[in-house]
Amino acid sequence: SAAASGGGGGGGEAEQRALAMSCSIVRKHAALGDLRASLAQAEAEPRSLQHWRKLRKAIDKAEAAKVDEEHLEVATALVSKGQMWCTVQTANTREELLEAIRAVKQSDFSDTEIAQMEEVGNKRMETLEQVAESKRRLRIAVAWASTNNLDKLKRAIAEAESVGVDAEEIAKAEKEVADILSKESANTARSTAEANLRDVLRAAKPYWTSDNLEAALRKLAGINIVTMPGLREALASPEAESDLNERLRAIGQKAFAEDTLKAIKTVLDNR
Repeated sequence: SAAASGGGGGGGEAEQRALAMSCSIVRKHAALGDLRASLAQAEAEPRSLQHWRKLRKAIDKAEAAKVDEEHLEVATALVSKGQMWCTVQTANTREELLEAIRAVKQSDFSDTEIAQMEEVGNKRMETLEQVAESKRRLRIAVAWASTNNLDKLKRAIAEAESVGVDAEEIAKAEKEVADILSKESANTARSTAEANLRDVLRAAKPYWTSDNLEAALRKLAGINIVTMPGLREALASPEAESDLNERLRAIGQKAFAEDTLKAIKTVLDNR
């Protein structure tokens, strides 16, 4: 009976060891798969710092799972250089770039590799300076933008796009262009409408002075009549004519004389 009990305990331990070994193999296999996938992704898109960081995590996971050294050595050697290369090529600030170049010089890169990185870094520095200057000019152009100098803002936007200024900055400038064009269109339409209304009043009352004419336009604008169709509607019937004068009195303006309204209506009827 004791022997049977001991045999059963030994069998249980053996099963646990087998299960643990099986789990270890599964973890190692999964970690190796992640490592290979992350390595391939980083090599396919070497300018993506995110991929190199992902590879670094995959290496840590593989080390914990005790993946074979030969696989780890290849990935570890590549990830350090890859991250540095990526930073040198994609740095977004001068400080970040200078720090990356310092790190390169303190690493185990060969003199040839360091020289190549410095060359890439210098080109990136020039690009960053161009972007900064273009962004500065773009912001100035936005600040001074108007209908009269809109072409200058458009040129600044084109230059910003060509050197790689961030999309958000360009979108702000493009919105400013759209707003100015919209206001210009509205002003043009309003000016045309006011000109048409002025022509009607001038034809109806040819002996009015410029001051009389402007005063009449201001009176009508005070009751939201700023276009010829609006005036035509306001004089569509005797009741409407009366209502127009009542609206003028309500805002403290003097009503139009009956002959003035008749003259205006005659001009409108002939247009």
